[in-house]
Amino acid sequence: MKNWRSSGFLTILIIGFLLVSGCTTSSFTKEAPVTVTPTPQIVYVTVLVTPTSPPLTPSKTTQPTQAAQNKVTIIADIYSVFFGDSVTFSGKCTGSDSVILTLYGPGQYSNGIEMARQSVNSDNSWSYTWHSGTSNPSGKYSMFVYDIQKTTSASVGVELIRDRYVTLTAQKTNSNIRITYQGGPDAAEVIYLHYLVNEDEKTVKMNPQPGDDVVLTGTIGRDHIMVIADFYDGFKQVVLDKTL
Repeated sequence: MKNWRSSGFLTILIIGFLLVSGCTTSSFTKEAPVTVTPTPQIVYVTVLVTPTSPPLTPSKTTQPTQAAQNKVTIIADIYSVFFGDSVTFSGKCTGSDSVILTLYGPGQYSNGIEMARQSVNSDNSWSYTWHSGTSNPSGKYSMFVYDIQKTTSASVGVELIRDRYVTLTAQKTNSNIRITYQGGPDAAEVIYLHYLVNEDEKTVKMNPQPGDDVVLTGTIGRDHIMVIADFYDGFKQVVLDKTL
């Protein structure tokens, strides 16, 4: 009887242990919580921005000043002036009752010399006559005209020319023409001599020296002979013109 109880108690213990173990390992087993980390997502958002225009400002009309309305013009009655001759400059001027005339050129005129202050006529015209004299250097000059306020200007160019003095002689034998360069006060300024027979250039002599001879062929009849000199300052002059 004692043995049954002991063995029965042991049997109960074993069954209880098995029951408890089964519950622990199967039906009563709890799973550990799983932490889920959300994946970040980038969302693109387009934002439309409408620029704000500045308020419109009414345009203003700028009235031109009197100085901006001034105008002057100038012309010359001749453009090549020989020593001792005169040239008349004239033109129009609006917005000013007088004009200023300033001459630019070689020598003492390099920085400009004011020649006159001339009144403007009722029809806006003006004129001024310049006497070239005999002592001014030859060359190219520019006459500038300004309104009295010097807000506007115009200009015109003239050339002051003096006669150069060199001489040549010509002789003809049959159809042969001999031309001799005699020289003269301005011989040192000659750089070329152009020899023409009947308007046909036959030859050119560079840096001629007094006493130089040139023999040309003409016709049996009469020939028109011409020699043109080029001077170092660009001036040209006919220094022989005759018919033989």
